Amino acid sequence: AETAKSISNSNPGRVEVLAVYPHIGSGVLTNPWDGNDTLVLPEAIDLLVAEPTTLPRGMVDNIDFDGNKIIDELNWSTAVSNQITKTTPVNLEIVSQWISSEDKARIQIKAVANQATSRKLSWVIGIMEDKIVGKQSDSRLSGGIAEEYEFEHVLRQVITSTSGDIIAEQGFTSPGQTREKHYFVPRKSKWKKENLKCIVWVMDSDTKEVLTVTSAKLVP
Repeated sequence: AETAKSISNSNPGRVEVLAVYPHIGSGVLTNPWDGNDTLVLPEAIDLLVAEPTTLPRGMVDNIDFDGNKIIDELNWSTAVSNQITKTTPVNLEIVSQWISSEDKARIQIKAVANQATSRKLSWVIGIMEDKIVGKQSDSRLSGGIAEEYEFEHVLRQVITSTSGDIIAEQGFTSPGQTREKHYFVPRKSKWKKENLKCIVWVMDSDTKEVLTVTSAKLVP
């Protein structure tokens, strides 16, 4: 978490961090401590290209790095540095409106082409939450456990399918072409609305490479 935070802080506005807690194997790597809220999301496993055998592990734009998509923490910074030099063929905009009377958000997503591309494009939309307090193993502490650790960027729900909703079957033929759609997201009881964000990424539907990503608070 500290490595991801450092990378994000060093690249303001250019890096999005998403913490994913799938159920892996027996669950020993991601199951919560007794009495703590689970961060495990069953469908999260479908977002991974392979199962990590140890944690932390991560992915950077679903690219291969030294022949692997699941990347060791020591290589995250290098992989990110390589990716942010690239130009994306599409930009994203998110406009969120909170409907207090219905305890839900209306999220408007727009993709605007920067250039022509023949790639088949999809977007994946998720809800993430910050400031979730719970118990966490921490080797830096004398007892090895942080009783009130603050979890950030936790994936709470996938709004689209995990493989994404197709937004451009044949790609974009010219700059300025747009795709736009809105989604309604009811708040679940354990979510704190002030800590919620929508995260959206556009990817190549065939290779799954992430081409651009952005996020916005659900309560503006």
